[in-house]
Amino acid sequence: MDPVSAIPPATDVKSSGNFGSVRLDPLEAVLVLGCLTWLLPGTWISGPLESGFWLVFNNLGVSRAMGPTVFYVIGAALLACLLIRCLYAGFVLRVFPSALARFLGAVILFASLYPLDFFLSTASPFDFRMCWWPFFVISAFFIVVLYLNRTQTLRIVQIVALVTGIQGICAIYFYLTGQHQFHTPYFGNRTDGTFSSPNTLYPLCLLGAPLCIALAEAQKHRGRRILFLSVAAANLLALNFTYMRSGWLGMAAAIVFLLAARRSAWAVCPRRRAAATGLLVCLLAAALFVRTKGEVIGTAADRSTLGRIQIWRVCLHVIAVHPWLGSGLSTYQAAQTAQMTPALEAFNPMNDEAKSLYLNVTAEFGCFGLALLLLAAWRYAGCIRATLPRLQADPELNAVLIGTTAGIVALAAAGLTDTPLLQAGRAPSTFALALLMGASAAAARDALSRPEVRASRKKPSLRRIGWIVGSLMAVLAVWTTISSLLLVRRAMPQMEHYISKVSDSIHPGMTERPPERFEDALIAAEDRNFYHHHGVDWEAFHSALRKDGRMGGTLQGGSTITMQAVRYSLLPPDKTPARKIAEMVLANRIEHRLTKPDILRLYCDSVGFGLHTAGLPNAARFYFDRKPRDLSLAECAFLVGAISHPPHSVEELTAAFADRRKGSVLRRLEQAGTGGYDAQILENARREKLVFAWEKVSSAQKELR
Repeated sequence: MDPVSAIPPATDVKSSGNFGSVRLDPLEAVLVLGCLTWLLPGTWISGPLESGFWLVFNNLGVSRAMGPTVFYVIGAALLACLLIRCLYAGFVLRVFPSALARFLGAVILFASLYPLDFFLSTASPFDFRMCWWPFFVISAFFIVVLYLNRTQTLRIVQIVALVTGIQGICAIYFYLTGQHQFHTPYFGNRTDGTFSSPNTLYPLCLLGAPLCIALAEAQKHRGRRILFLSVAAANLLALNFTYMRSGWLGMAAAIVFLLAARRSAWAVCPRRRAAATGLLVCLLAAALFVRTKGEVIGTAADRSTLGRIQIWRVCLHVIAVHPWLGSGLSTYQAAQTAQMTPALEAFNPMNDEAKSLYLNVTAEFGCFGLALLLLAAWRYAGCIRATLPRLQADPELNAVLIGTTAGIVALAAAGLTDTPLLQAGRAPSTFALALLMGASAAAARDALSRPEVRASRKKPSLRRIGWIVGSLMAVLAVWTTISSLLLVRRAMPQMEHYISKVSDSIHPGMTERPPERFEDALIAAEDRNFYHHHGVDWEAFHSALRKDGRMGGTLQGGSTITMQAVRYSLLPPDKTPARKIAEMVLANRIEHRLTKPDILRLYCDSVGFGLHTAGLPNAARFYFDRKPRDLSLAECAFLVGAISHPPHSVEELTAAFADRRKGSVLRRLEQAGTGGYDAQILENARREKLVFAWEKVSSAQKELR
């Protein structure tokens, strides 16, 4: 039975939780295991789970080094399937209530930033270790929304609440016994639970405390009420021992929300209001005086606040470099290093995020990403406002919505001065929030009345559009594949001719091996991994793909020396995806037939150097009236630079143009660190004045006169 088509009318709130007649217990079990592994790292609970997990993957041939890349591919595929299912359910079948559909639409838009990051990130190389986790976090949200019924949803929420309590108890125990402490200069020890930093622990406390308070109010059994209140107390005490002012301010915001919310038990009971007000005053006082050891926040002794101000100033410069699309996921630390100022360097910053959720999202995904995040928050608020009046008869789901929303308010307030979510070091709290928001969306799915299904005549039209788009994409893919195979087939005879020509060392038409200094400059500038790949450098190809994606152009970079040799020798000059695929296929075949030196000979025999000059011997004779073996390092650097930026006329060959081309290649040769060229040799090459062949002729003619 298709679960997305089985939403019953919301006349009976409790019975409406049966979202489909089939209970998908395996999915619930996966979420529980993920919760235990992610939220309780380094414990006797997660240790065996992690060991068993890696045992399975190692038996499948996946090592820990390969793990991040494999997880990235699996997570991207999983998220793509869930997004398609959600889009089909919400916008084709129209089974979701309008308020929920708007919220899910905003989440889908924000979630799409993570797959696009593969194509738009400025990271070089792309760090799969830091970028795989969002796919599983967002997938957990959609699994709860699409597949879990009311009972399963409540069970997941309760497990999240109890796990935060276990983490809180561990944090309290470690702090009181002096174990596993995080030491902060100018302050002292702070607890981090079983994590590596209090920055990871405190967002879980911000989620767990208000959630457990709300769940305790909904329990009829006294024992369960005491249990949830104890978990809330553990979270609050652990939050205190983290000494995170952002956390204290966030919890203060959550208390204000609980006092103001109409359906919160704290808003109607005078004693609870008094207790909440007292806790609020304590939190604000702690935020003002505790971390500064009695002095007011922001004084000269408050390095944390002063350092944050400098981080925010640098972050604004980082954002200004890529204001609309950002620099990419987990790229802030490198971008901050590039924009470092003396004022920030004085604080010896070790942060890998911008110390502000909103600035960090803007730095990574640009103003566009921040707008989508705020849109999702706005749509969530609208969905909750529409849902709460329908849950008067269901106190448990009402508590889930109140507690989750209070936690979101706390995180949003903490996000003003820290990054509690959406960052690699905050993956546990992001995962917990995804489960809780999924539970809130599932409650809205069941509580709101089912929308009227649009006229059936509109469904086939949408499906027809989908079929047309899919068919066109399939035809385009098949056409590209066939075109590339035809190019390969046509190039095979010529490739065999070149292979025999290169293999014959005494062939009269074949150039001699280029000088070593030319090879070193060529490899440093065009293909730094030439001796390590087998025709295609996937890292360079991906980098070029991301660069072209940002520039809005076609793929022109990422070609190895082998691919360029194939292009110049065997393929037509048109720039198409089919030609790029043919380049890869032929490059791989040539790598298996020729040695690396022979490939370099083939490349130097066919590459163009501008001014209608092809081949290294012709270029050396045309530009400098020399044989390749007589070229100096500076002349070799210029010729290598002319490959990627060829001159179009002799008039263009000014001294400034020659120095730019030569200097660019020498700079890359220095960065590569190959060939044994010390600083003095490179400096001499930079200072060497290039004299072209026609300039020599002019000088000789002047001397004769």
